[in-house]
Amino acid sequence: MGPIATAATLIDWAHFCTLTYEGNFLGQTVGGQASMIRRRMLFQWLRKIEQAFGIPEGLLVHLPREERGEKTGRFHWHVLVGGLYYVAGRGVVPSPNVRSDIHILEALWKQCGRNAGFPDVREFDAQLSGVSYVLKGLEELEWSYAGANAYELAKFAEDQEGRELILAPAFLTAVDRKLSRNRRHRKARDVKRRSRDRSARGESSSGFVGPDRQAHPYDDVTTRLYC
Repeated sequence: MGPIATAATLIDWAHFCTLTYEGNFLGQTVGGQASMIRRRMLFQWLRKIEQAFGIPEGLLVHLPREERGEKTGRFHWHVLVGGLYYVAGRGVVPSPNVRSDIHILEALWKQCGRNAGFPDVREFDAQLSGVSYVLKGLEELEWSYAGANAYELAKFAEDQEGRELILAPAFLTAVDRKLSRNRRHRKARDVKRRSRDRSARGESSSGFVGPDRQAHPYDDVTTRLYC
């Protein structure tokens, strides 16, 4: 698993979203103006989410990737979203109403222009491999159409479209925060383990042997001159 795929599995994602388009121009055109409009609509949707949930700018965690459908040949976005509820000093907190969040996210996409199609927003389930689906073909950062990646990558796009991930700044920040927390936990665990081992050996935290383990050199039953 490549570094991006590994990092993505560390995030506490909230939703897996699929965003589609109405009309053949936006839905089926490769490159050019259509591609720019699709991206503008995506970022408009992300800004609307920040506004609707009161998320400070740049703190919404998202990981979008554009795919071209197998059967219809129409473009659509797959987006992982996290961090909808952000509390200063505490970071991201659980949602009080996931179903309501889903309705809000879907409604916000419909507000992104008359070409906004059907949005499908679902609560993220780690067991359904949503991260793997968004990253398929890129797990090892293999960007070519060679070998086994040809079919999966071709589904995402033609030329360069869909082969790149859009990494939010908050995504990188969240990964760094998660890794830092894991390092702190490992350090605390190692300190406790060393302390436990020293205690079992009768050593103090400074490394000196405790009094109960010290023996007087003349306290030998074979040469003892006292009872």
